[in-house]
Amino acid sequence: MSVYTNSGRATIVEQVQKMIHGHPGSTMIAVGTGQHWWGRKLVETHVFSTQRQIQLAHPPHDLADVTLIVDGDDHPAHPQAYDVRMDGRIMLSPNSAVADGAKVTVKYRAHVPPPPLAVSGLVNEVGRTRIAGLSYLEHIPQGQVPQGDFITVGGIHYQLVDHPTRMLLIRGKLEAGDAVGDDINEFALMTGCKIADDAPKDQIYYDADQVEITGTALAIERRLPVPRDGTLGTDFALILVI
Repeated sequence: MSVYTNSGRATIVEQVQKMIHGHPGSTMIAVGTGQHWWGRKLVETHVFSTQRQIQLAHPPHDLADVTLIVDGDDHPAHPQAYDVRMDGRIMLSPNSAVADGAKVTVKYRAHVPPPPLAVSGLVNEVGRTRIAGLSYLEHIPQGQVPQGDFITVGGIHYQLVDHPTRMLLIRGKLEAGDAVGDDINEFALMTGCKIADDAPKDQIYYDADQVEITGTALAIERRLPVPRDGTLGTDFALILVI
């Protein structure tokens, strides 16, 4: 089976860049609220089974951030009293002071599931914004000091370069009055889309009902909630990797 070479991947990214740059109106970034529980802080009440375990409604985002409070207690149970699993199961430790059948309150932040490859759009799109900037990126090896223009995503440094690479940085922006309401959890790079003819032509952001043709999703990303209460604008970026 053939594999893409790095130069071949860079060529594909270059073509995507040219498509976006050459047809700015037909390629936009869609934003959505996703499922109501993605990355949200949740509070649940459970009773330990005879197998000394409970099952959370969703997997946790951070195992170390799960707090368990036994009914009637004023303080959280000691972390060594229970074991949290990636699938959301919580099991009492062998020498746990938490009694069998205890009623507990669990506080945690739910994880944000990655989008499946077969997905074709956002779960709950609320609007679209025009692309604010495009840049090629190169990964900076760990331990190497960044030089010139660079960004940091998830603790990883990327250099902004002028020549085509495997990675394309796609910048977007929401003004304070855009997508106000529920927190934003999902982003998608959509191409082949069309704004309705009766919508204003000079806008940067459009509500979902102003999109006449949804287009094709080139890439989708889900994140922890980004608040949209109408007080602040939000700058964001997607990194397209081929």
